[in-house]
Amino acid sequence: MVETEGISPEERINQYFQYLEDNPELTKYDDSVKAEDKKGPRKRVEIEKKDIFRKTMVSSVRKVVPKYLKVKGERLLKVVRLDSSIPLDLHIYKRERKVDGDHVNNILYFEIKKEGQEANVAEFALRDYGNEFRFSHRKVDPLYRKNGIATFALEAIEEFVRDYSRKVPGREAVIEANAAQLDVLKFFKGNGFETTMDDVPVHGDENEIKIHDLETILASLVNGEEKYKVGPHKYVFPSEYEGPYYQQGKEEISDNVEIDESALVHFRKELDVESGEEERGNVKRWIRSRLGALLRR
Repeated sequence: MVETEGISPEERINQYFQYLEDNPELTKYDDSVKAEDKKGPRKRVEIEKKDIFRKTMVSSVRKVVPKYLKVKGERLLKVVRLDSSIPLDLHIYKRERKVDGDHVNNILYFEIKKEGQEANVAEFALRDYGNEFRFSHRKVDPLYRKNGIATFALEAIEEFVRDYSRKVPGREAVIEANAAQLDVLKFFKGNGFETTMDDVPVHGDENEIKIHDLETILASLVNGEEKYKVGPHKYVFPSEYEGPYYQQGKEEISDNVEIDESALVHFRKELDVESGEEERGNVKRWIRSRLGALLRR
């Protein structure tokens, strides 16, 4: 069906996307409807100064660590402008999740909004369980995709986790994540995450999570073995699962897919605490100071 020898999981996913496009009869779900088809004509948004956008986002999220550790309860930590031409603002929050009044986890939550609009351009969440960081939510408006926003957000989260681990003794700079959407599987593999079959801890009112092997999923899909199938919004499901695909009574959007029934892959990334943005900045400043001293001689 698809040539797989010697190519990465990301490329195999790309090939499978193309295969689905060439053979639409393989899935009855069509989530490729463009945003303009649903909401009328809308033009894709291009962020012109992406490097400034990225640097501002990454440094702003990292710098809230002291306040995040200090404040009790839920709080808006910071608002900063990322782009002046559109314009876009970054809102960073500390939130909490409780079950029956009991505290389960804190959440670093940040969203990007266009000035004057309520809807989010993008939103991301990092759950903090006290002994585990889990990147649990990423969402970018289709019209703002291909600007690198999700990648910038991941870099910002990594910097936050690095600085957090420096300030909290015994806290490891490790990020966990679960995913079952083909494009999200590709995102994590393409950004340095490794897959693991380790059991995933269950917190609060979470259901037990059954982890699937990424290589087995991809082999099944590209070889037509029918162990797995692609459902709504590019979520992969075990073939024996017959639905329902959406939470009962909920709208048919990706946020309401029955994720616990999907073929979740567990990802983990161990961060090098000494290689973050702050260290790179210190090295650059040291080099500039040394060069300045040499030039003044």
